[in-house]
Amino acid sequence: MTNGEGSYITLDKSGNKYIPIRSSNAAHKFPDLKRAMNVLNNSITTSIRSHYMPEYHKTEEIVEKIETERQSEICFREIENNEIADWQKRIMQLLDLFGGTDNRTSELSEKLSDVDKKIVDVEHYIEFGKFNAYQGWICFKMLQNLLQQRRQYKNEMQVLQKIKSCPISKEAIKALSDSVAEAQNKVYKPRKFTELFSGWSERRN
Repeated sequence: MTNGEGSYITLDKSGNKYIPIRSSNAAHKFPDLKRAMNVLNNSITTSIRSHYMPEYHKTEEIVEKIETERQSEICFREIENNEIADWQKRIMQLLDLFGGTDNRTSELSEKLSDVDKKIVDVEHYIEFGKFNAYQGWICFKMLQNLLQQRRQYKNEMQVLQKIKSCPISKEAIKALSDSVAEAQNKVYKPRKFTELFSGWSERRN
C-alpha cells in the first residue's frame, strides 16, 4: 500500500496499528486486494487513508528484489580490517620487555657497584674528618643522595626479577609469536579438488 511518493504502510512494533514508513521492503504485504482494501477502510486513520491505495506486485518480483538488495549489500560490504598484525606487534613488545631485562640487570649491577663504592668513600670521609655544622650537613646530604640513588637501583632490580620470574617465559612468547604469524599467513590446502586450485600462488583459508 503506497501513496505513490515513496511512502508505504506497515504494522508498528506492537503489531496492532498501521503506520506510514519510507521503505518498500518494510511495507506490509497483503495476500489479496480484498484484504488490503479492508485494512485501508477500517484500520487506517482517516487523515492517512485518503492518500494511500493498494499497489499490486507479483510475489516473485518482490522476492527477487529483496534477494538482489541483500546480495548486493554482501558483495560490496567492506571487509573488516585484519587485526592479527596489531596483535603480532603487541606480542613483539612483550618479547622486547623480556629481552631487555638481562641487559638492564647488568647495567643496574654496574651502577649499584659504583654507588656502593661512593658510599664507602663518603662514610670513611665522615669517619676520619672533622667538620663544622655546615660541612657536616654537606656530608649528610652527600650520603643521603647516594643512599637514595642506591635504593632506586635496588627497587628497579626487584621489578626486573619479578618480570624474569613471571610464568610467561620469553620462550613461550616467542612460540606464541610464531603461531600467530602462521595463522596470519595460513594457506588453504585442498581436500579433494586439487585441480580447482592448480596454478594458484595462494590459497588463503
